[in-house]
Amino acid sequence: MICKDLTRYEKLDTKTQAPAHMNEELSGWKLLVGDVFRAPNHPTLLCVMVGDGIQILGMAVVTIMLAALNFMSPANHGTLITYMLFSYMILGIAAGYVSVSLWRTIGCTRWVSISLKTGCFFTEIAL
Repeated sequence: MICKDLTRYEKLDTKTQAPAHMNEELSGWKLLVGDVFRAPNHPTLLCVMVGDGIQILGMAVVTIMLAALNFMSPANHGTLITYMLFSYMILGIAAGYVSVSLWRTIGCTRWVSISLKTGCFFTEIAL
């Protein structure tokens, strides 16, 4: 059904004027196409928060996996926080990559500033 609609729209683009019965069918999801692909209002904040979310989610997953595999003994009380901090630090690379790739997908430039903001955003809030 979607393929038929897309081919119908492509035919309308080639013609100068659409038939009357075609104009009546423009409702529902077809009207939302312009809003779905619209640029966000605050692209910097979006990219930074997505990157930091990936970093925190990855830290949680790595810590839970290491705990499930019994790498952290209950006798050593500092191992949990050590693994968490180490994985948070290493996953900063993934956070920077995700935020910069999302920044490029939106169509912006100056990726260095986004990478720096991603590295400093969560730590500034925590302090």
